[in-house]
Amino acid sequence: MHKHRWVRSKTWGTAALIALLTAGCYRPDTGGAGGTGGEGGGTGDDPLTGTDAQVCGAACSKLTVCGAELDQAGCKNDCLANAGLVSCFRQVESSCDFLAACVWGIVCGTGGIPNGSASCGDGQSCLISCSGNPSTSCGCACAGAVSQGSAMELYALAVCASVHCNYECSATTGDPSSCASCMDLECNAADNACN
Repeated sequence: MHKHRWVRSKTWGTAALIALLTAGCYRPDTGGAGGTGGEGGGTGDDPLTGTDAQVCGAACSKLTVCGAELDQAGCKNDCLANAGLVSCFRQVESSCDFLAACVWGIVCGTGGIPNGSASCGDGQSCLISCSGNPSTSCGCACAGAVSQGSAMELYALAVCASVHCNYECSATTGDPSSCASCMDLECNAADNACN
């Protein structure tokens, strides 16, 4: 069992936070995955270019390749509904951490963008302490304390928790112990990438 565990976005409270942080999540066993090719966008780590649909498609594809369990169609639709997210994706390098930082920024504001010195594992420890806490500020403060180089790993954990540990890690039904147990069973790949 891993020492550090993360708590899912519902632990942080508001419905808007949940919708944005877990945009396009899916359970692999229920068949939500879409294709990842042909979405347009930039090359390498250049900022994404093209229509809003191309930018969102490319960002969602990249986030999936980087480890987040996202349904491409759902992620793209959620992205298109948020002009701030599209704008951020156009302004940053199309690397895993920068794209994930855009999502954290939309969800939490500038204080929740990973830009601190804490490791991803430290972020997990902090976030798990937020389990059962309906305040969005708890989890967002944890995310903001994590280093920029861990933005993607923390996002992948949030998505995994949303997909697999929704009840156990929820603000209303979860607690740190049950959330950690679920994450141990369901999110090994995301946990290993973080630690």
